[in-house]
Formats: sequence, structure tokens, C-alpha cells
Amino acid sequence: MLSLTRRTKYRQALRSFWTFFVTVLCVASLSCSDHKRTPVVSIIESTGGTSFWNLFSQNVRDRAQHYGYLLKWSDPQSAADYEVQAKLLSEAVQQHVNGIILAPSHQLVLAEGVRRAYAAGIPVVIVDSPIAVQPSEYVTSIGCSDEAIGFMAAQQFAQAMGANARILVIGASPTLQTTAQREESLRRALARFNPEARIVASRYSLSDWARARRTTLDALSENPQINAVFSSDDFSAHGVLNALRSIQSSRHLISVTVDSGGESLDAVRSGLLNAAIACDASTIGRLAVDAMHDALEGRPVEKLIQTEALLVTKANIDTPEVRRIAP
Repeated sequence: MLSLTRRTKYRQALRSFWTFFVTVLCVASLSCSDHKRTPVVSIIESTGGTSFWNLFSQNVRDRAQHYGYLLKWSDPQSAADYEVQAKLLSEAVQQHVNGIILAPSHQLVLAEGVRRAYAAGIPVVIVDSPIAVQPSEYVTSIGCSDEAIGFMAAQQFAQAMGANARILVIGASPTLQTTAQREESLRRALARFNPEARIVASRYSLSDWARARRTTLDALSENPQINAVFSSDDFSAHGVLNALRSIQSSRHLISVTVDSGGESLDAVRSGLLNAAIACDASTIGRLAVDAMHDALEGRPVEKLIQTEALLVTKANIDTPEVRRIAP
């Protein structure tokens, strides 16, 4: 009887020990799991499907893999779908992701979502287009200089046409601040170089290639005095090029676009385009993830990071400098 009691107590003690051991092991395992949890970063572009955003995405993925981040991708079909983008931003905040990289398609509509992210302690990196919130409410803003882009375009029109330039501007959306800033920069630079040159009409593609083509042809038909075209984003560039091809035998136009895709570069080589302005999408993507990493690690980041914009012409199109930005 005594032996049975000892045996029972031994089994109870052994059971208690293993229960304690497994509990400690589970707690330690959960603690380690939380400590090593893969950071989730939401990438919300203004749109997608162009050479710029493809290069941007590729470099974001490569850099995120370097840091071991899990990426959640989302983008509207059009840069004009800012309400959709605002919803995507709100969902990212509700999911409490570790960070957000945002290309805002409307600086006012997206502002509230950025403020909510800041209040929730989620760092936000802004790319490509500005946002109407206090700089303290986001990590940094990264992109090429819209001021420089307008300046480069104005120089091209000045050299080719002087005071006679009558320019049609085709942009992505009137709500996209990048489009507005590039057009305004062009306007100011024209006033400086050619006070008599002017922008005759401004139209928008709403990130639709077919619409960009039709809008360009309609504007040219309505305004016979137009002799130059500036397409201020890569979506518009595709439609404008198709429009120029259809009328090149009957109407000569000086054309400058903001795009680094193969179609635009081929058009520069052929002479259909006078120049293409390439933004360094690869560097923007890499720097966006680097800035996010610094923010998550608690390190300071510059509030404004401007990347290179390069004017591509027949003279420099095959140089290593151009191939680096527009591979």
C-alpha cells in the first residue's frame, strides 16, 4: 500500500513537472514568435501597369526581401480612383500593418488616412506625389522634382520653337498633384524662357491609354494652332504616342513626354518624340523601403528626398547614364 502511494505521488509530481515545462515552453515560444514576427508593409500605389510602376515595384520587392518584410500590394485601376485608394489606406490602418508606402492620387482626400495611420503609430512613406498633411505626420516624401521636369520640357520647346510654341498638355488626372505641379512648372518656365509661348489646352487621360489618344486627337482638331504636346505621365504618354503616329504624315508636332518605357525611348530614336523625361523609379522604390526600415528601427529620416530626373534625347539615349534609369 505504501509503495502504491509513493508511486502515485511520483506520477503526480512527474505530471506536474511536465505540465509546467510545456507551459514555460509555450510561453517562450509565443514570446519568440512575437519578437521575430515578420513586419508587414502595405504598398498602395496611385495606379499600376506602367514602366515606372513596374520598375518601382520590382525594386521595392528586392529591397523588402533584403530586410525580410512581408508586402501587401494594392492599387486602383486609375489615378483618378482616389476614393478607392482612400479605402485601401483605411483598410491598411485597420489591419494595423507595421508600415505603409503610399503614392497618393489626391493630396487632400488621402490626407485623413495618413493622419489616422500616424495616430495609430504606423509610419507612412510618401512616394511620387505630395500629401497635404504636416511633415511630422509622415516619415518622408520621395520622388523626382516636378519643378525640374517642367523646366526641362520648357527648355525643349524653347529650343525647338521659340516664342511660337502653342502647347497641349495631357496629364493623368486634375486631382493628381504631380500632374498639376509639372504643368505649373512648365507654365512658369515658359514665362521665363518664352513669354509669348503658352499652353493652349490641358486635358486628362484618367490613366486610360485609349482615352489619352482620343483626348489628344480631339484637342488637336479643336485647336489648329497647337504645334507642341507635353504628356506629363507614362499613362498619357502611351495614348499621345498612338495619336501622334496616326497624324504624323499630316501634322508635325514637337512632343515631350514624362516616361522611361521602351515605347517612348523607341519614339525618341525614331524622331516621333523630341525628348522623354525619365524619373528614377528604381531608386525611388529602393529608398522608400530603406526609409521604412529606418523608421521601424527608430532612426531619423530626411523629410524630403528628391531623386534624379533625366532628359533623354537622341544625343544621349544610348549612354550608360540613361540605361541606368531607363533599362
